[in-house]
Amino acid sequence: MKRLFFSIILVIIMLLFVAVGDSQILMKKGFQLGNSGAPELPSNSINDIVVSGNNVWVGTGKGLMFTSDNGETWKTYTQKDGLGKGSVSAIAVKNDTIWVATAFDTMTNSGRLDAGGGLSYSVDGGQTWHWIPQPVDSKYETRYKPTTTNVQNLTYDIALTDSAVWIASFGGGLRKSTDMGKTWEVVTVDGYPFDALGHLTHRAFSVIFDGEALWVGTAGGIHKST
Repeated sequence: MKRLFFSIILVIIMLLFVAVGDSQILMKKGFQLGNSGAPELPSNSINDIVVSGNNVWVGTGKGLMFTSDNGETWKTYTQKDGLGKGSVSAIAVKNDTIWVATAFDTMTNSGRLDAGGGLSYSVDGGQTWHWIPQPVDSKYETRYKPTTTNVQNLTYDIALTDSAVWIASFGGGLRKSTDMGKTWEVVTVDGYPFDALGHLTHRAFSVIFDGEALWVGTAGGIHKST
């Protein structure tokens, strides 16, 4: 019995030692996040990471993180800086232009569901931000089945080309803008009129531009356009 007691005490001491060791590692890594410089992570949810030259952009559950010195120092951007409501769900970077999408959960008649918090972009490396509401369709749209709500219409991925911004927004489908988000056009990968309920290929999750072709991942497969 005495041996069992001392074994339990030894295990507890070892667990405490590991916990303290982990915390010291975090402190030594210098996660001085946020404008206040507090040595703590804003969230333990990392949703996206984009590297552009020496700059690293990280999307978390509580905002956007940025470092240009290999993680020695960090800066965070939140809704106060011009980002949308919720956690960062997608990031795209091209030179000094950064696009960020956010998402949050909301209570509906069908229970708690995800919703798009809109898109934010900066053309000066993150110094200033402009926010755009989550793209939706007019309820009077007759050319296709419109998505008129931001519920289950959240942007999972963003791609930037020389002439357009592309977003993959699940219930909102694949959309592109050629005027920095002032207007959006729904694009379907199969050529059929947009109907997120009727076509799995219209439910877009990922999009990337490789310099020559646009690749799109949907609930119905992977699609490529040159």
